[in-house]
Amino acid sequence: MIRRIEADGAGDRPGRENPPAVLPQPPGNVLLISTMVLIAVTLVIPYLPYMDLLGFVPLPPTLIATLATITVLYAAAAEGTKRWFYRHAA
Repeated sequence: MIRRIEADGAGDRPGRENPPAVLPQPPGNVLLISTMVLIAVTLVIPYLPYMDLLGFVPLPPTLIATLATITVLYAAAAEGTKRWFYRHAA
C-alpha cells in the first residue's frame, strides 16, 4: 500500500505520462441520482422513530442550510477553477 501511495504521488505509474486533459465523458445520471438519494437518506435518518435510542439527534435547520450553502459554493468554485484551468492550460 505504501508503494502504491508513493507511486501515485511521484507519478511513475505506467500510463500517467500524458493524462487526458478532460474525462472522456462526464459522470452519468446514475452517479448523480445515487448521490442525491444518499444525501436524502442521511438527512432523514435522525428523524425516524427510535433513532434517539441510537444516539441520532436531528440537526438544526440553520446548520443544514449553512452546510448546504458551503457545499454549493465549494462545488461552484471547484467547477469554475477547473474550467479556467483547462481553458488556460491548452
